[in-house]
Parts: sequence; C-alpha cells; structure tokens
Amino acid sequence: MILRRVIAHFRKQEWTAIFIDFVIVVVGVFVGMQVTNWNAARLERSSEREFIEIVRNSISGDAEDIRGYIAFLDDDTKFGARALAALKAAEPCADDCWGVIRDFFLASQWASVKGDTTAFVEVQRTGRPRDAALKSVIMRYYGLQDQLASIVTELPAYRREVRSIIPAAAQEHFWRNCFRVEGRRQVFIEDCPPALNAEESRAVVAALRAKPELEGSLTYWLSTVSVVRTTLAQQADEAEKTVALINDHLARQP
Repeated sequence: MILRRVIAHFRKQEWTAIFIDFVIVVVGVFVGMQVTNWNAARLERSSEREFIEIVRNSISGDAEDIRGYIAFLDDDTKFGARALAALKAAEPCADDCWGVIRDFFLASQWASVKGDTTAFVEVQRTGRPRDAALKSVIMRYYGLQDQLASIVTELPAYRREVRSIIPAAAQEHFWRNCFRVEGRRQVFIEDCPPALNAEESRAVVAALRAKPELEGSLTYWLSTVSVVRTTLAQQADEAEKTVALINDHLARQP
C-alpha cells in the first residue's frame, strides 16, 4: 500500500507527499524495532526471574533438608554415646540388652549429605544470573556445599563391624519397625519391639563388647559426625542467607 503511494507520488513529482511517506516508513520501522527490542528484553527479564526463582527454591529446599540431616546426626550422636558407654560399662545391660543392640545399630546409620546440584549445573551452563554480585553469592553457596560433600566420602568402619555381628534377622526387624523416612530425613524409632529374646540379646551384646577395635572405630565415627554436624549447621545458615539475598534482589527488580 505505502509502496504504491510512493510510486504514484514520484510520477506526479509530489515531493512533499513523498517526504511524508518516507518519514512514515522510517518511523514505522523504528517503532517496530523498538517494540521488538522491548518485547525481547521483557521476555529475557521474565526468563531471568524464573531462573533465579528456581535457584532460590532449590537452595531453600537444601536448607530444609540440611536441618533434617542435622536432626538425623543428633540421633546418631545420642545412640553412639550410649553404645560407647555400654562398651565401657562393667555391666552393659541387665533387663534391656535389646535396647543396647538398638543403640549400636542405629549409631551406625548414615545418609549422604550431598545436596541437589541441578540448579548449580544450570548456573554454570547458562551463565545466569546476569547480575555479577548475585551470581557470586550463589556460586559461593554451592562451593561450600561441594566442600561439605567431600568431608565424608566412604562409610565408617564402625558400621561394617557392628553389622557383621548383629544377626541379619534383627537388622531386618530394625528396618521394618524402628525406622521411617520423612522426605529426605531418616527418623529413628526407639520404642520398637525386640526381635530377639533376652538370652539372644545378651549374647549379641557380649559379642559386640568382645570386639576390641569397636570402641576406637565408634569414637572415631562420633568425631566425624560431630564435624559434619557443625559444618551442616554452617551450610544451613549460608543457605538461608543466600535465599534472603536472592529475595532482596528479586524485590528490587522491575
């Protein structure tokens, strides 16, 4: 339509009309480009915000999981301390040798503390977020998470030693009756019925106490648990701080 008008104006040498048509074309192209650029920028901002929200939600989930791990390790420490006391006691059990076996077994529980790194991988792959300060905060958090995962790279010797003595049927009973999973947290149930009678329980406790290296391996394991628990508490604090900084960044965005 505009091209026909321009040609017609040229034929008639209507220069003012030609100039007006030229201005209309230039302005139209300019406005079209600006609208295209505005839409692209708006979509980019929206995509960036969605990405940052996904990272924030992932780190927030980490914080919740870490608090669960800490509670898990608190239980580990409690059961381990009681098992250690039973190894040192003159009379480890009287009427509740099954309870002592439970303490030894549950003290050997362990769970991987490695968090979900999917969001971190995406940060590395995409280069997002574009804000350098925010990206530095996120990278710092995941760097600390990686350090935490490297603290414990293999299962403790104590776990192998204890589980080689406690009868398989009793261990199966523990899994069925003394343990449950809540999300990513493992929860121990102390008040579970015995799988062995009093005589069988007493014999197992005697076998545990007769293993000379058990006290040393349990002591070492409790020391490791203590270090991991302390580091986890710091990691949970860092996760919550990172989430707060991300929320602050999002609140300042248009």
